Amino acid sequence: MRRPRENPFKKTGISKYKDYDIDGAIEDFNKGIELDPADMALHFNLACAYSLTEKPKKGFYHLQKAVENGFKDFEKIKTHDDLAYLRIQEEFEEFQENGYKFNTSGSPIETIDKVEPEVVIQDDILLSQLQKLSELRNKGLLSDKEYSLEKEKLMRR
Repeated sequence: MRRPRENPFKKTGISKYKDYDIDGAIEDFNKGIELDPADMALHFNLACAYSLTEKPKKGFYHLQKAVENGFKDFEKIKTHDDLAYLRIQEEFEEFQENGYKFNTSGSPIETIDKVEPEVVIQDDILLSQLQKLSELRNKGLLSDKEYSLEKEKLMRR
């Protein structure tokens, strides 16, 4: 029995991801998806990458696709540092309760019935800190690697 050929874009995407070339990793992961649209690991990696680049709609889409294609490590979704940005989005709780799926209209869930004020304040503080960090990077005061490391520290709190 012949073993299926390894997806070269998966390997190069992971390498770029580890080197903090998130945009390059996204490009390679998307090429990998073209070769194997049902690869749950590629979808999960894309969800993480889009979360790191603060693109929640794309992140939620690929997280949903990962689950649809067999990803079952739900604890990893709840704890993985690179998914922290998705988890602080208003729609995450309902997205999670709905089995990591969008609502029936196919778009991300827009609202949550109840939001605890303390959580909102913490999220606002985190978003403010992330924006300041982004400004420092855009001004050239932080390298991309320093930005990624500092962002990780903030997301772990």
